[in-house]
Amino acid sequence: SGKTVTQDMIRIGAVDFGGVTNNPTFTTSTTASFFGNLILSSNIILTASTQTYTYEGDGISTITSDTKTWAKPFTISSIRGTFLLGDNFTTGTTNAITLTFGTIDLNGKTLSASSLSSSNSNTRSVKFNGGVFDLTSTSTATLWNLATSTSATIDNTGGGTIKFSGSGTGAKTFAGGGLA
Repeated sequence: SGKTVTQDMIRIGAVDFGGVTNNPTFTTSTTASFFGNLILSSNIILTASTQTYTYEGDGISTITSDTKTWAKPFTISSIRGTFLLGDNFTTGTTNAITLTFGTIDLNGKTLSASSLSSSNSNTRSVKFNGGVFDLTSTSTATLWNLATSTSATIDNTGGGTIKFSGSGTGAKTFAGGGLA
């Protein structure tokens, strides 16, 4: 109890806190990335920060959050990888998901983030597989940004939903880049 695990290296392999007890804290002291599966536990304490956490793995990596909110910006930058949700994944109302390279596979789950930013010409895709992309920003913003659709794809096999659920009276923008 009361222990802290600090990722002070910029890159690490798979992270598995699945069997952790006694409520340790997991934090980063630098902008950091991981390769492989990320398995959290409801017993772990995640600290919020402004440092971006990046998935850079190859192949398919499963992300299991076990009800924990990942309270920092999150980037998927994986040229040949897939970020597969093992359960619902939340970054909170102020932290965005940035898709630079690779695939986000919702796998029938809900990904909640303030916004999705993916306005580049790199190869990237979003697979819904019956899942929900829940965009929660409360400010005036472009919540879904695939404005540059070059090399971007949407796979809606199995259906899916893009939901704007953030409160606030400001305009919310959907920039789909002509993709359907």
